[in-house]
Amino acid sequence: MKKVLSFVLVLSLVLGSFSMAFAAAPTDVVGKSCETAVQALSDLGVVSGYTDGTYKPENPVNRAEAAKLVISALGLEAYAAGITSTSFTDLDGFGWAVGYIGYANQLGLVKGVGNNKFNPAGPVTYEQWATMLVRALGYTDEVLPGTWPANYMIKAQSLGIMKDIKAAGNAAANRGDVAIMLYNNLGQAIGTINKDGEFIENIGRDGVKGTDTMLSRLEKEATPDFGVFTDTALANVADGINLRAYLGANVKLYLNDDDEFIGIKDCNSTFLTGDFDAAKGEFESGDVTYTIKKDALNKDIFGFVNGEFDQTVSLAGIGADMDDITLAVKYSGKTITDAFSVLTWRLVGDSTADQFEAGDLNTSKNTLFGKNFVEDNNGNIDTTSFELLGVSSLDKIAEDNIVEVYVDSNKDIRRVAVGTTTVEGAVSKINSDGDKFTINGTAYKLDADVRAKVGGDDLPGVTDEGKAFLTYGGKIGMWEETDATAGNYAVVTDYDKSATASGKTTVTVTLFTKEGKEVEYTLKDTDVLVETVNAAGDVQTTDYAFATPATFGFAKDQLVKYSLNSDGKIKKLVAFDNSNNVTGKTSKTGTRIGTTPVKDSVVVFLKDGDDWTLGSMKELDDDVAVESAKVFASYSTLDSGKVAAIALDKDQAAGTDDTYGIIGVVSKRADEKNDSYWAVEGYNDGAALDALTDNEDMSDADYAVETTTASGIAKIVVNTSGKVTNIVYDPGAANGADDYLEGLTVSSVTSSKNEVKLSDGKTYGLDEKAVVYVYDEDEDLNFKKGTIKDLEKGMNVKLYLTDEDDFDGFNIVMAWD
Repeated sequence: MKKVLSFVLVLSLVLGSFSMAFAAAPTDVVGKSCETAVQALSDLGVVSGYTDGTYKPENPVNRAEAAKLVISALGLEAYAAGITSTSFTDLDGFGWAVGYIGYANQLGLVKGVGNNKFNPAGPVTYEQWATMLVRALGYTDEVLPGTWPANYMIKAQSLGIMKDIKAAGNAAANRGDVAIMLYNNLGQAIGTINKDGEFIENIGRDGVKGTDTMLSRLEKEATPDFGVFTDTALANVADGINLRAYLGANVKLYLNDDDEFIGIKDCNSTFLTGDFDAAKGEFESGDVTYTIKKDALNKDIFGFVNGEFDQTVSLAGIGADMDDITLAVKYSGKTITDAFSVLTWRLVGDSTADQFEAGDLNTSKNTLFGKNFVEDNNGNIDTTSFELLGVSSLDKIAEDNIVEVYVDSNKDIRRVAVGTTTVEGAVSKINSDGDKFTINGTAYKLDADVRAKVGGDDLPGVTDEGKAFLTYGGKIGMWEETDATAGNYAVVTDYDKSATASGKTTVTVTLFTKEGKEVEYTLKDTDVLVETVNAAGDVQTTDYAFATPATFGFAKDQLVKYSLNSDGKIKKLVAFDNSNNVTGKTSKTGTRIGTTPVKDSVVVFLKDGDDWTLGSMKELDDDVAVESAKVFASYSTLDSGKVAAIALDKDQAAGTDDTYGIIGVVSKRADEKNDSYWAVEGYNDGAALDALTDNEDMSDADYAVETTTASGIAKIVVNTSGKVTNIVYDPGAANGADDYLEGLTVSSVTSSKNEVKLSDGKTYGLDEKAVVYVYDEDEDLNFKKGTIKDLEKGMNVKLYLTDEDDFDGFNIVMAWD
């Protein structure tokens, strides 16, 4: 396919009257059988769409347009231009097509409809279009047995021209099918009929029989020797042509008259992606382990990092194992005989990865995950500036796909790799390194770099059931547990460990379950997993059979989740460390604890004396706090950044009546008595602030303007006279705000729920009346007041919770690019 496309690049250059801009497939061909043909041919200028971004694949093609297409595809436009008249008498209004129709008629490719008429505006039928394409290859009426149109249709079928075409006969051929048929014909051999009526393939320009095709006739000048295609060469590619997929390959290139690269004439290397074992001099790609010949191992090759040349290296000189690299090589069997380049793509710096959600691709700002695409001259995404893997166009990226975005040193996107595959099932095996998981009989490696960016905390254990979201490279980027453990929450009310006379150890645990029942379970056997998860997401596993009761990994009144085997014994027990707790008071609506959203299916365990009962968030008013230091331990756990289960005791927590805002301008100003005071302008609790201070002697340092992103929100104390008596910058970082969050960026925003997901993988709730300040250097106050809808992917944020008496999440947000 790539070789065909490289020739089509050349074809596009002779059709100068058509647009050559690369773009996403027209919206009305996406998912249709003509998509591939229309995408390639429209991007390359062979066919064109409409100004509204559509292609209208169902519209018919007229006979004049068909004549132009076939002459252009044969590279004969220059000859057609010399014809200014024909014997056809009905070409008025089709002056642009006279040369094409006349020359196509002279070559026997088209005929009239009788009485010196051509009917240029009439639709070309499937039979007529197939006939034109077959005749363009050199076949004639005399050598095709049978009668028209059946003889030509049969030949078109045998040549593959009709592949993916369902309609036929004398029906009008539509734009989608005409593109498919032309695309199918581009690589067919052109020939002549000898005196014996045999079809003889022409000798092409390279002197080889059978290489004369529509494509080869359009061949341009090419580089004489093979060479590695570098990022410097990419910079010399003609506008509108995307050759980025060949970076690092050993190629010969076509050039246009301006010596710009326009296509790949030949490529004598193959890309292999996998892991390099330096000690053995081997390269594992897929299921094959290749031995690298000494010459290939020691030669200097080009090294590329995130699409840019880094340095010349040798594989032997690397001296360490390297995973997930791509080599441009020649190989025979399982031996790499020559190497040309090594490409590495790393999620470092501004490169990132995440599960795709609606809004992550912003075509108005030309960003993906907040990272910038290069723009074309029309201000749109320049699709020739990056390599897209896994999907055919950006609009094909689907919800929950694992998307890796790699940027260069200029912070421009150079590669987008989309993982579209998920694997569901039980984990039957985990290797000793804990980075390879067998699901449904296939072993999948873990992509630790992607997982760290996506923020997926869970890793499966043996027998766990769930869904693995795979990267483009086929590795696990995220794991989502779906077996009985998910949602099987309980509180430990008792446990016991005993040994029988034979020395066998038995551990039982009594759980108060989410069904409101107290049930005693036996832990399965000595390989049961008892895991403790702390606030950092760290997992510690304890083998209960060798543990004392004090070190089981769980304790009385502790929140756990569990799963059972077929015998009804616990096969996995996950205990949540109390350092993992969310803190803060429950909101009036019961949808948040502190600033953390609560799942609709949240399980609430309430301690009532010595007994546990089930409750609901609605039972709790805004005086209830969720704290870790209580008479009875309190525990909680998150699922997808929201509270999934909680075990708690009621208590009180004090609020604050302080006001908070942002200072934009500080100046000297006279009061009504003409005395000089400091004056401050900005916002306070979301309202405009323009007030004097209460002290004319305050130093510059006391009221220095601190509206940078580093200084943040200020606690502003205003007396009953309306004068500012104190300003404390960034109170959350000190002690003024009860809850404060910084150092994170926005991953996604769900404004309908007043929720924001940050780069730590957690979801945070905002009060419906939250005050949002967005940095704007054009504003006099440097910040402007906004709403949650102004928060965008990639923005830096500081979140403040300053009012616990009447809140439903973080109530102040400071955001900047």
